Amino acid sequence: MEKALKEQNNNVACQEEESDSTVPSKRKKYGKSSVWNFFNKSADGRTAKCIKCGKTYQTSGNTTNLSCHLKNIHPNLTISELPRVQQPSVLSFMEKKYEKSSNRKQQLDSALFYYITSDLRPFTVVENKGFRNFVNLLDPRYELPSRTTLRNVSMANAFEEKKARLYAFLQDVKHCAITSDCWTSRSNECYVTVTCHFITADFELRNAVLSTEKLLDERSHSSESIANSIRTVLEEWSLLGKVTAMVTDNAKNMIKACEILQIRHIRCFKEILSPFEHATVHTSASTYVTVSSVIPVICGILHNLNSTKTKLQTKVGRDVCDDILQGVNTRLVPYENRTVTRMTTILDPRFKKEGFWNPFNSSQGVKSLEDELSRINAQSKASTSSPPTPESTTESNTLFSFLQTNNIQKIQTGRVDSILALKQYLNGTNLEPAQNPLDYWKISNDNGFKTCVFKYFCVPATSTESERCSVRPGLLSAKSEARLRLKTSICYYF
Repeated sequence: MEKALKEQNNNVACQEEESDSTVPSKRKKYGKSSVWNFFNKSADGRTAKCIKCGKTYQTSGNTTNLSCHLKNIHPNLTISELPRVQQPSVLSFMEKKYEKSSNRKQQLDSALFYYITSDLRPFTVVENKGFRNFVNLLDPRYELPSRTTLRNVSMANAFEEKKARLYAFLQDVKHCAITSDCWTSRSNECYVTVTCHFITADFELRNAVLSTEKLLDERSHSSESIANSIRTVLEEWSLLGKVTAMVTDNAKNMIKACEILQIRHIRCFKEILSPFEHATVHTSASTYVTVSSVIPVICGILHNLNSTKTKLQTKVGRDVCDDILQGVNTRLVPYENRTVTRMTTILDPRFKKEGFWNPFNSSQGVKSLEDELSRINAQSKASTSSPPTPESTTESNTLFSFLQTNNIQKIQTGRVDSILALKQYLNGTNLEPAQNPLDYWKISNDNGFKTCVFKYFCVPATSTESERCSVRPGLLSAKSEARLRLKTSICYYF
């Protein structure tokens, strides 16, 4: 009873002490008073609860009651004696996984997808214990997606995006070449791969795998079945009328398929030159022009073999060299008779007419290029509209009628212009063999030559790009291998 009365008297004294004060003072803002170190304010701001004993007081807009409570009930209370609120640790923050919609999660998913597709890894890699441990050490907050998500979501989205971008890009390409190769999976399923090769507006040689699909007629590997499958791919990409030539191996069904498609066929140069490593490597590239090197490479082989033969001291060695020379003359020298290879050799500023073994073939290459330039220039002039001319008087027509005749003759000199431009080009200094012929034509002002470059330099010398899709038959299971190639091969270009 006495304790209660004493507390009541103290409260009255505190209130009287405040009311008797004649010196005005600014009211401290909420949160500035040290009293709030010991009280928690309610949501409505009308009451406060003591952290130490849990007793609740009305605040009435000030801290008077709260201060009196501390004086009377907890006179010696310090902040260190208050119960501590558990704060989240840095470790608990680090263990929290990224939200699926966060930028960091999407970046890591994208990097993982690129690793799988570029290195041809199976989707099951995300289930491997060692790989998961490695990723967790790199970033504990990253949660690996399942292989189902990678296959059905990530792969599908990336494929559609890349396909749309490549399709839009190819619509601006006027000329291209394709390579194709058929291969059989371990489950005895036959696939056909089609790659596209073209030159960009910036004069860069690029390539992309358009398709790796089962033959439309899986029961037949005939030329008709192959031709139908390739035609479907070309129609899907709107390229059927843009193909300059198709490069394949020497299989009869592939050669016949080209005839059915009415596309020029060029035999894969690498199938013929397998013993000649340097020539094979040089003609199997996809990032620089190779078709114009076919004839000069053959000439180089012939010169080297003939030079080597004179140095051989045994009959056996000379006989072997003769056999190789006979094979080269039989299988390789005929490339000088092909329009595309000899015309592109002339069009290559590194070789021109000097890259041929037979001078007659070089002259025929010049004639073929001359015909092509004349046709292009004629089309260009026909498509150029003449500016309007004012009406002329009868007197002027009579006096200057000879000018009309001369103008007609001038229009008919398109072939002469092509001959002069070609002669000037051939008489110029050849580039060094290590230089890029596309760099030469990129800065040229002759649109006729540039059109020929776009049309013919995109043709590869070999079908290696298609064959590269079937060089790892033991890496994945049959279904995983086919699915991965089908979905990711298109991504190589971009």
